[in-house]
Amino acid sequence: ELMLQHLDERDPRLRASAVVSLLGNGECEGFDRAEQVFSEMVGDADPNVRAEIAGALGQIGDPVASDVLVQLLYDHDLKVVQAAIGAVRQRFKRSGPNPLYATILISLMGNRRLKHEAREALVAQGEAAMDPLLLFMRSPDEQIWVRRAVPKTIALIESQAAVDVLIDSLDAPDAMLRTKIIEALGYLRTRRFDLRFNRRKITQRLSDEAAHYLRILADLWAVSSLHEARLDGPLAVWMVDGRVPTLPQQLLAQRVGNSVGNIFGLLELVENPEDVRAAQRSLLSGQTKMRYRALEYLDNTLSGSLRRDHFAVIDDAPPEEKLLRAQEIFGINFESPEDTLKRMIQIDPVNDPSAIGIILAALYNVWDEEITALYPMVKSLAEEAEEPMVKETAAWVCQKVEAGPRTRGVLARGGESEMSPMAQIEMMVFLQGVDLFAHCNADQVLRLAAIASEHSFEKGENIFRREEPADSLYCVVEGRVRLVADEETGVVFEFLAD
Repeated sequence: ELMLQHLDERDPRLRASAVVSLLGNGECEGFDRAEQVFSEMVGDADPNVRAEIAGALGQIGDPVASDVLVQLLYDHDLKVVQAAIGAVRQRFKRSGPNPLYATILISLMGNRRLKHEAREALVAQGEAAMDPLLLFMRSPDEQIWVRRAVPKTIALIESQAAVDVLIDSLDAPDAMLRTKIIEALGYLRTRRFDLRFNRRKITQRLSDEAAHYLRILADLWAVSSLHEARLDGPLAVWMVDGRVPTLPQQLLAQRVGNSVGNIFGLLELVENPEDVRAAQRSLLSGQTKMRYRALEYLDNTLSGSLRRDHFAVIDDAPPEEKLLRAQEIFGINFESPEDTLKRMIQIDPVNDPSAIGIILAALYNVWDEEITALYPMVKSLAEEAEEPMVKETAAWVCQKVEAGPRTRGVLARGGESEMSPMAQIEMMVFLQGVDLFAHCNADQVLRLAAIASEHSFEKGENIFRREEPADSLYCVVEGRVRLVADEETGVVFEFLAD
């Protein structure tokens, strides 16, 4: 009787509790009325009401109203979805894992505001969540940031099965996904001392990563000058004061560093993690004595193919010697700059999404260095490429080439007729010149360019007022801006045309 009275309460929490209590008891007095109120609350325009009923559904087990809970997991309001995820997690505890929710929860990890809750709910399923997680991680058709969130989720399950599937996934073509997998394995290595790590498989993966490093190094040296750069340990640094590396050089040097990190991460899985980390810090310290000590430790610790492949990356040999080893050990040949750029342009961004910046930079370099032999390939990409950013950049290069002789520099537009919206690569080059982003690497600037948008203002138009929310960052591409302080209107940023 009390539950029936609560069905008519104004407080949505009491109504939701009454609804699920009556529905959970099956056919009982007031069941029909409870179903009616339940439908009303699920379809209520107020997200707070929907959130209350979503959270309350965790008080009863599956399969009661499971289809409605799925509907609430897709709700457009963040609060409702969070409540629904909490309900799913409670249902796992009551009724055990249910594959109905797993794929939805994995998809929700693509939303940074929901990733933590979705991950915890998946981990609560234990090993029952492994198969759908692996399916998502290995599918090139799934959202890349969802795939990259999977390794940590698997690691949090903390089982031998988690270790085994992560090791078997170390051949992922996406470089960043490999990094995430290695980090997840490193977490398990230091968290659970009873887990076993297959040394043979990890040694093979370390060899593959060493080959990957040497391939990138060969590409970097093909598009660089030995008078402009040198190796500091395994990392590339530029020698000339004030020399700004080209986009391909920046992105390749960054991938060199990422590959070195992966190699040491893999080494931590088969050797003492603390000693390996100490050796890595010493090797990359820039101090000669510390680097020699790290090399001596690793020389005495490693053996066989593991030692050979690791030292092909980390020792102090000059670049020419390293590239010779790359050819002898891994069959990696040194190519001309033109052939190197051609191969970079042909990378499949579906298989290796982390290489998208390399592809765009190579396309930009074709225009910037006027490599006419590659113009037909760029034109073909502008017409046929499926990846939007690759297609846009190729079309931008074609447009620049067709425009004929130019003033040096991306933003030399030269008149109103050229005030078309910037392409992604053009936005990236512009943002690199903004002091605020001076400490961002090329890949990070590319991500900024991907979320940036371009706006035009009329002379005298207000851009921002003091009382408005500070939810944007403006960088002036062309024109001037002034700050106006007025007792009546407050502080205003106003656009001034040149």
